[in-house]
Amino acid sequence: MTEDWLEQEQCTNFPHRSPRLGTANAKERNQTAQRIPSLFAQQTDWLDKLPDCTSIPQCTQLPAFLVVHLSSGRRRITHIHAKLEEFAHERSFRIQVLSMDTAVSIFHGNLQVGHDTWRFLSELYKAGKVSATICGPPCKTFSAARHHQPEPSPEGNPARWPRPLRSAVRLFGLEGLTARELRQAAQGAEFFMQGVIVAAWALQFGGVYLSEHPWKPEDEAR
Repeated sequence: MTEDWLEQEQCTNFPHRSPRLGTANAKERNQTAQRIPSLFAQQTDWLDKLPDCTSIPQCTQLPAFLVVHLSSGRRRITHIHAKLEEFAHERSFRIQVLSMDTAVSIFHGNLQVGHDTWRFLSELYKAGKVSATICGPPCKTFSAARHHQPEPSPEGNPARWPRPLRSAVRLFGLEGLTARELRQAAQGAEFFMQGVIVAAWALQFGGVYLSEHPWKPEDEAR
């Protein structure tokens, strides 16, 4: 994100309001910032330290191939799990697609960290039983569409659209988000990090990894 873009952000009511500060004066806030480091403000430094990963190893041959589909949505005949099963049937080998999403099962599809389902899934990966992973994490808090400025309504009132929650250098959240927006960003970040850790397990224990994501935005700052 460039300095010019930041200045433009500060001079308009879209997409962000000015940060809402507490009752402390500027001197008190500065003293607090010097004594207490903010991990939220240090996310740019954290991102700079991430290594690049350019290869995924192939899976170990198993009598039956277990494919885990994370954030799969409801099963439909046009989805990738149906195509995989059709592909396997035509070639006479066994495949089991495990669809993980609360749309499939409120309990067994619950991917929240700390839930029994996520712990059980972790054990499958660490035991080397997962042949492939398909990851389609929800993109609603990452989508560049949030940066589009809405057109005025027919009545002339400003439209209320979801605001941007992230940028390229503020991956885990922009300044000035409301408590509700912070919760949304945190949940989206949790699913994002699940995709990262599952990719790491695929590298360590074997398996093919495929992650679906939105098209790269034209504006790289987004």
